[in-house]
Amino acid sequence: MKKAERIDIGKQCVHKMIDENLSYKDLELFPFNGEIFSKDTLKKYIELYIEQESVENPDNPVIAKFQNYKLRFIRGGLNKLTIDNIISLSPEEFRKSIGKLSLEQIKRRLLVLSADETRASDVAPYITIINEYLDEVNRVRSEKRYGSDNETFDNKMNYIIDLYINSPVIELRHLRIEPNVMVKTSFLDQVKNIADETVHGGNRYSDQIKSKVSALLNEVKRREDEARDIIVLISGYILNGIPKGDKLESFDMFDYYSLTKYSVPDLAAAALALSKRDTEPLEKSATALATFRDRVYKSDYRTSKENIIKYQYTENGRVLFSDEIDSIISYLNVRGIPLTQRTYQGAYHEYVNGRLQIKQIWINS
Repeated sequence: MKKAERIDIGKQCVHKMIDENLSYKDLELFPFNGEIFSKDTLKKYIELYIEQESVENPDNPVIAKFQNYKLRFIRGGLNKLTIDNIISLSPEEFRKSIGKLSLEQIKRRLLVLSADETRASDVAPYITIINEYLDEVNRVRSEKRYGSDNETFDNKMNYIIDLYINSPVIELRHLRIEPNVMVKTSFLDQVKNIADETVHGGNRYSDQIKSKVSALLNEVKRREDEARDIIVLISGYILNGIPKGDKLESFDMFDYYSLTKYSVPDLAAAALALSKRDTEPLEKSATALATFRDRVYKSDYRTSKENIIKYQYTENGRVLFSDEIDSIISYLNVRGIPLTQRTYQGAYHEYVNGRLQIKQIWINS
């Protein structure tokens, strides 16, 4: 999904929450652009919309309304779950949406559906779907091999791929595979071998299995292209510096996490894997990322507000007030950037040089 589409969904969510007094959990019950999304996904889309509006249209009254709404209502735990919300979806739409939710969210829906005996015939198909899904999840969890720390990498990947392909419930979105795994040579080879086997296997494989394998192969290739692009971009900044204003500056940990959610070790591992088999040479990129990992990432460490105040980092004698430090920390938290010595120093540097507008930060409750 394109960024503009995600921002549009975020806008719809904000207006719906304000107009109808809904919580994040309530939003999961409504389709946006024809799809159902989890609470966490919708929160990210809302964040994108608020961030864009704060920059492009800071006087938009909706921003202030939403922040006030969050303070007044979200923390109060509104609960608008109703049977009508749920059965507004067809059983097939509901089946597609159920896998995007956590087990606790699914169980809440089951309780709501079971509470009204007068509408048993209306809710029966939805209860069946939930129970089938929970049975499948319990079956998967009962498998001792799943997630075992003693399993080799290849065995774990074999099991996950087998689970995905053969389960009628598990979808591609359920595969929580780390980014660097997607570009490991052995994993890619496994997926390609399975894809070749299903293509040439004739009637031995159903259309559903062939479709699932094709989707997995496409996802692996997409992740690989995505990783390659970010590797080239970041390694270029490491080697040559990153443009800031009218000059180039050294690339730091704050810059890194502002560009990608990959961890430094993951991206360095992905760069190394790609450099060994890529048609375009990535040796320099792999070396640059390995050096950045060893000299910058490994010398960094987690910190806290207390330590920041105790060992006040300054630039040109500029000491920050407590509320400014809070805002920088909130900025990092909202964007999923770990609070470390180097990420804080990088954010501080951007702030005191007028490139980080912390007054526009909103707190993620």
